[in-house]
Amino acid sequence: MKVVCDTNIFVDVLLKQKPFAVDSAKIMLLSSPNTWQIYLPASSVTDIFYIIASRTHSRDMAYQAVGRVLSIATICAVTQAEVQEAYRRREKDFEDCLLTVCAEYVQADFIITRDKKGFVNAKIPTMNPADFLHSMEIE
Repeated sequence: MKVVCDTNIFVDVLLKQKPFAVDSAKIMLLSSPNTWQIYLPASSVTDIFYIIASRTHSRDMAYQAVGRVLSIATICAVTQAEVQEAYRRREKDFEDCLLTVCAEYVQADFIITRDKKGFVNAKIPTMNPADFLHSMEIE
């Protein structure tokens, strides 16, 4: 099974943001070829670097965060084709639309996010971390 995690899921774990980090961390810890594989658009990696660096005031911590992301997720390419498709769709939230396009490209089974309203037009089922874990019968 393939899941695409929104940037906020990684940021929650990397910054230990309560109460969100617990369920998001479970998703990452339990991912494996036997359960699910986590995907993340390449554009989200730069967002994660920026967010971690700006909140911690540490470039080293931001690089460590990117290293953790790379050890957990398969990075989806964001090419001109994906950007043009997201642009063509003219969704309210361009970043979420681009993530949706990338999820479609990798044929993801789910998008996991805390911001479901950004994915109302997604053809791929969208769940928050708690709902995803519950659907996998993991509490």
